[in-house]
Amino acid sequence: MKSWPKLMPAVVYLCLLVLACAGAPTMEMDAAKTAIQKAKQAGADVYAPEELAEAEDLLAQAEAKINQKSYAEARTFALRAKRKADEAEGMVERNKIEMKKEAEKVLYEVDLRIKAIRGNVNKFRPRFKAAEVRQVNVSLEQLEKGLAQVKNYLTQGDITRARDEANSVKESSLKIQASVLETIGSSN
Repeated sequence: MKSWPKLMPAVVYLCLLVLACAGAPTMEMDAAKTAIQKAKQAGADVYAPEELAEAEDLLAQAEAKINQKSYAEARTFALRAKRKADEAEGMVERNKIEMKKEAEKVLYEVDLRIKAIRGNVNKFRPRFKAAEVRQVNVSLEQLEKGLAQVKNYLTQGDITRARDEANSVKESSLKIQASVLETIGSSN
């Protein structure tokens, strides 16, 4: 019986563990809800939407299991929801950096494309009508305004809008380039 006092903490721990598993997993549910809220505040709805949606889905499954009094399964879903929400929050900064790099790369490419278009128009000026040259120049000025807007968004930290605007400017620049090349090629 001398070993009984030594076993007492383990027995108490085991009893507490059994009691904790018997009821609804309120602590786990609260932790999952808090983690999802933190992920949203960090911007996961924009920068890690799939992971956030999965966390929310897991939380909904946990709530459904609680309603069914399946507390062990509810606890499992709640723990998974918290992990997924933490993952989403962790991805936010990485994805912001990737989007920013993507926007900056497009800025560089479009800037080079604008220079190439201008160079081609100047080199093959006799093949263009005066109105076509004016239209190309107006279009290039619009592209440059778009690039300035992208830079402004990046400065403001609005990475998603910067990326979206950069891609829009890129598409416009490709159309202008194709038109210029078509004019050059058709005048042969």
